Amino acid sequence: MSVEIILDETIPPNDIILHVHPNNPHLSEIYSPVKTPQTIAVFLNEREYFLPISEILFIETNERRLNVHTREAIYESRLPLYKMADQLPGTFMQISKSALVSLPQVSAITRSLSNCLVSFQNSHKQIYVARRYYRAFREKSEERRQLNEK
Repeated sequence: MSVEIILDETIPPNDIILHVHPNNPHLSEIYSPVKTPQTIAVFLNEREYFLPISEILFIETNERRLNVHTREAIYESRLPLYKMADQLPGTFMQISKSALVSLPQVSAITRSLSNCLVSFQNSHKQIYVARRYYRAFREKSEERRQLNEK
């Protein structure tokens, strides 16, 4: 992918215009941070917090509740998982029918014959990737790693 910046004084000062092919594989990574909110509303002990998306490790449903995990706490959300997924940037990925993971937060993937376990940076928390989602998860993780090396 090549990036070219052209300074144009005819464009209003607060505008940025991108010309991107609709089939560009990096389009979601470019567009997601622009269109998605930087925080989400979550609850802890009946108190509402506006949690920065960058602090989220993973999100899972447990007993009909949506739990949002950070390093320090587990918050609850009143949104269903599919609506939460729509609000999150492209750095989040579904890893099972009931869980989403933040790819930048993943520090290790432990694969065995029966399962795949994901560990997170500076956290004891872990979550399993369902077999059905493993291939896509592995490909997306590898793609992110290659982009970070460049």
